[in-house]
Amino acid sequence: MLKSLKRAAVALTFLLAVAAGLIAWAYVTTPAPAALPATVDVDPALPRIALEGRLFHSETFGDPADPTVIVLHGGPGSDYRYLLGLQALADRYFVVFYDQRGGGLSTRIGAEGLTAQDMVDDLDLFADHYSPDRPVILIGHSWGAMLAAAYIGQHPERVSQVVLAEPGALTDEAMQAFQAHFASIMDADLLLRIAPVYIEALHIADGGERADFIAARQAELWSSDADNPYHCPGRPMIQPAWRVGATAGAAIQSSARTPAGLTDMSLFSANADRYPRPILFLASACNTWLGEDLQRQHASLFPVAEVVVIPAAGHMLFNDNPEASLAAVWAYLESAAEANGD
Repeated sequence: MLKSLKRAAVALTFLLAVAAGLIAWAYVTTPAPAALPATVDVDPALPRIALEGRLFHSETFGDPADPTVIVLHGGPGSDYRYLLGLQALADRYFVVFYDQRGGGLSTRIGAEGLTAQDMVDDLDLFADHYSPDRPVILIGHSWGAMLAAAYIGQHPERVSQVVLAEPGALTDEAMQAFQAHFASIMDADLLLRIAPVYIEALHIADGGERADFIAARQAELWSSDADNPYHCPGRPMIQPAWRVGATAGAAIQSSARTPAGLTDMSLFSANADRYPRPILFLASACNTWLGEDLQRQHASLFPVAEVVVIPAAGHMLFNDNPEASLAAVWAYLESAAEANGD
């Protein structure tokens, strides 16, 4: 018995040594990744705004005298780079972009300041700063659409129009289905393709930057996977980005769970039945996961909501088919303006 244990220990030690050697070899032969873009607190050339002592990467386009549109990017933890096509609205609107707290090129902070409610509170700061005397218009994509839904649940009087482009989940049932579907496509082949990312990341000394790098590369690999139901067949998702905020992404998602680990999406659907104005939902024709069927379920939570399906587009509909996406947004904004006599 003792000899068997010794042989097993020797075999385990040998296997660990081989594994360590392979990792060392992979590290030496793998080139170091390019440095990630600096955040706004490090790079003084980046456009920024300070609100309540917090520094955000942010840009505005258009005339501040026009109605304010605030654009909310996905993630959580991503940035607004892929949504910059919406600056086309600046012909008639004052368009505000910002990287949400802890994400994109905004300042990195600890997880304790990164909850979904924190994101709602930050959005309220932007609304009060840029449009203190009249309601704002919100355009949110994916997680950003979830954030917009949470905001109108708490501040309905501050929002005149809302565009929700494929929110991921607004209810516990939708989130549970999302998680189950995600788990079903995380196969061994995808996990093996993700593994080298961790070897590349060993070259990055800063822990926060390392985590951001890993999160971004994982997202890239997953989005380009052939089995990803987000995009049109044969067309990977197109999402230009500056930098992912890994801590923000994990912490915000964690904040939508109970202490027992169950989903708690009440923040995103609370008071949905009390928002009286028309809402536009955008769904992409190719997205078999978060597309038309789910968005019609989401739309049913609100008293007045329309679903428009964007053809030849996946989840990144503003990039896949910007003409049709912008046309739908323009039509919605103009119809509401006419109804209000603007």
